[in-house]
Amino acid sequence: MSHRLGVRLLAVVLPVTAALAPVAAHAERVVTEDAASDVVSIEYGEGDELEQSLITPAPDVTTVDVTKTVVDHRAARVRVVVRYRDVVPARFRVTLLQLRTPTARYEVFAVAVRGQRTYIELDRRGGETIECEALQGSLDRASDRWTATIPTSCLGSPRWVQVGVGAGVLTGGPEDPEGQPVLVDDAHLTGKIREDGLALGPKVRRG
Repeated sequence: MSHRLGVRLLAVVLPVTAALAPVAAHAERVVTEDAASDVVSIEYGEGDELEQSLITPAPDVTTVDVTKTVVDHRAARVRVVVRYRDVVPARFRVTLLQLRTPTARYEVFAVAVRGQRTYIELDRRGGETIECEALQGSLDRASDRWTATIPTSCLGSPRWVQVGVGAGVLTGGPEDPEGQPVLVDDAHLTGKIREDGLALGPKVRRG
């Protein structure tokens, strides 16, 4: 299975919706805390359906256990910082951002295989991939954080954005993800998942 299909597979199981409780909010920056030890393990049911009976807690998993997110919206870029409890090597890792602006919805997929950055892409949700040369994403194991920088020009220079954040790893590898448990955490929910997409945070206005 291609890396892209592996990402799509994880995107299906990186859901979640819930009200956020920002720790600090300003005109252009929102910080949100997430509970520790709230990673879940997911297995697919028949036909790639999400089986609630196959969702189990995985509190000892640290590498995708999000503890804090920061969304910083400036005139030229949106920066999203995701902090983890303790990043350890993983064969196949994905970070998913879902963004809403006044006029559109977007998704950012970042994939790393065996600890190396392979690609990051910006898609119009439900549509085409957007060419965005300055789009960046990087994982820093020393500080246990992942950072994405999205040029606002690639998002239509919105006056505000809402951002949802999810992270996941395959327990095996991307070659044959079907049947593998997937370890996931949503940055804005404690130990629960749903099928209708990531939670979106409050509007972060351009600073």
